[in-house]
Amino acid sequence: MLERIVAATLAAALKLIAWASRAPLRAALLVGLVAAGAFLPGYATLPPTDRDEGRYTLATRQMVASGDYIDIRNQDEPRHKQPAGIYWLQAAAVHLSGQGDAAPIGVYRIPSLIGAVTGTVLTWWAFLPLIGRRAALLAGALMGVTLLLGVEARIAKTDAVLFATVMAATGVLLRAFLDPVKLRATWLPWLFWGALGVSSMIKGPIGLLVVAVAAVALCLPARGVRWLGALRPWPGVLLLLAIALPWYVAITIRTEGAFFETALGWNALGKVADAHQGHGGPPGFYLALVWVTFWPAASLLAALLPWIWAERRRREVVVLLCLVVPMWLIFEIVATKLPHYVLPTYPALAALVALAVTEIGVLARGWWSRLTLQGLWLLPLALLLAGGGAFWFYEGWLPPLSVLALLGGVGLGALAVMVAHRSAVATVPVVVAAALFTWLGTWPMVARMDSLWLSPRMAEAIRAQAHCPDPAIASGGYREPSFPFLTRTDALLTGGREAADFLALEGCRVAFVDAAPGRRGQPSQEVAFLARLEALGLRAERLTVVEGRNMNGGHWRQMVLWRRAP
Repeated sequence: MLERIVAATLAAALKLIAWASRAPLRAALLVGLVAAGAFLPGYATLPPTDRDEGRYTLATRQMVASGDYIDIRNQDEPRHKQPAGIYWLQAAAVHLSGQGDAAPIGVYRIPSLIGAVTGTVLTWWAFLPLIGRRAALLAGALMGVTLLLGVEARIAKTDAVLFATVMAATGVLLRAFLDPVKLRATWLPWLFWGALGVSSMIKGPIGLLVVAVAAVALCLPARGVRWLGALRPWPGVLLLLAIALPWYVAITIRTEGAFFETALGWNALGKVADAHQGHGGPPGFYLALVWVTFWPAASLLAALLPWIWAERRRREVVVLLCLVVPMWLIFEIVATKLPHYVLPTYPALAALVALAVTEIGVLARGWWSRLTLQGLWLLPLALLLAGGGAFWFYEGWLPPLSVLALLGGVGLGALAVMVAHRSAVATVPVVVAAALFTWLGTWPMVARMDSLWLSPRMAEAIRAQAHCPDPAIASGGYREPSFPFLTRTDALLTGGREAADFLALEGCRVAFVDAAPGRRGQPSQEVAFLARLEALGLRAERLTVVEGRNMNGGHWRQMVLWRRAP
């Protein structure tokens, strides 16, 4: 029976690959559908995450409310870490939704979702002339179900859109490398510079750096730089400047140069030497992390390392390594490290995996490949046991659909291992299916773990308990930006003592104060809050309590809602 299942799966996978790879439109559509299927579970139901997403969406919400689309602000503080591009895209989504600045979090995530799906399709397109139709199709599909890209697709910030712009530019760069004469006769150089212009409005110099490092590296196998002329650099640079320069000039004038001092001096160059906000790690950090963040393709990559080493002088392999290794080394050297930094290098890794599986007959050959392929079912099993266990511990029940989907991921992962003993290329569609089931089970379960999502429950408690339609709000001890995003953009994020002073002011006011003990035995914020109330001679009424574990840091919170006693 099992043999028949494996044989039927093998035949169906090969037919699907042959059918989709014959027509470019069909391949692009299939890759886009795979990406959408991987990204949509939990996309709209996942509450706002902290801290980056909360900061981006809060700044966009203030931008929409104020009508100031030049200077980016988080409450009263300037937010000069990134250019305005992502905020404009999020603001456009908010306006198009017709819901104004109160639009739900899913609306703010639309640019990230579109960027991730577009970047996945562009992965197929970018590597098409280098590795061929079948391998490009498989590379796009593998990239679409990658864990790290799935995270970025669900978070309203820069990296998914940056990924799309880098892939558009990379596709043109590869075509210039492979056939500069043909490229010069097309409009594609304008796409290259246009993508870099948009990239510079999304995350400053990062996209330019990734593409420039790849271009320099490709000059080695090209044995010169003349091929870069096919990109039409002089008129192209003018297009880049036309896209980005007006806002950079405007923000320089508005802030008297403070934007560049923060964005380039502290946020960009400062991260090279110092680990900002505790986000550091030794060299090798990303190499250790890739085996999880690049799942499911990571298991295939590990199994294929002997083939990659044996074929390291092959032209296609050299080109793909040029797109990965130099930039990867730079990221490893930089002191500040976050998992998503290396995302622009993952498409070339996916293409390397796809090229290898189309070239070899059988994947599970030898003890090394048989061992590493077990990751195809072990990760969904780990998510089922660890995620399901945590959900049961905190919530007291299990979502049955998530459990069934994760079991499907485990089963399909195990089936992929069996298929790998017969056909390397047929393994990929089964791996993609295993990932789709895994994400279908994981993300909705995370979204429904109420104990981890304090801000939505705190916002709901205010609506239910405030006894007035639009109270002024403070939070003593809980400073996550998702809270003002979900309540009021002017909500005061402060300490317990200051929350008492806030309640002493006139008007309808409520304050959440953390009653949980502080770190290292420190007293709770509520102690300072009550002491200050007593000193002011005020009485406050305790309305309700919201308890849970703050996802950002994992600290237990006991948020008590107070109002001034009538």
